[in-house]
Amino acid sequence: MRTARATQKQANMALEVGKSALLGVIISFVLVVLYAVALKEELLQVSTMGLFTTVIKVICAAAAGLIAVRRCKKRLWLYGALAGTFYAVLAFIVFSAVAGTLYVSIALLSDIAIGAVSGLLSVMVLQMLK
Repeated sequence: MRTARATQKQANMALEVGKSALLGVIISFVLVVLYAVALKEELLQVSTMGLFTTVIKVICAAAAGLIAVRRCKKRLWLYGALAGTFYAVLAFIVFSAVAGTLYVSIALLSDIAIGAVSGLLSVMVLQMLK
């Protein structure tokens, strides 16, 4: 049977994953706005949009993974992957709400996979550097 301490620890990690995904979405929103400004000022071409949106997703999912494991002692890779996955889903919901459309396609599965792998790998690299 689980103790109260073990249950409390799991609840805290769920909260950490949620907060890190939210912070990832905020970082993503800031980077998208900066990219839009660069497009408006013609510093970048419109043809770079696919590349930059993917890079922004990878950076923010990795950041969400790293933020999530700050207070974690075990299974860092799992919580990093969960944070990246939750970031991808939350970003999809937020950006769909901002756009006013909800279009679910196979690309969503790709974004979720990219988020999970980015969160996982960022935490693994962090552990290798320690």
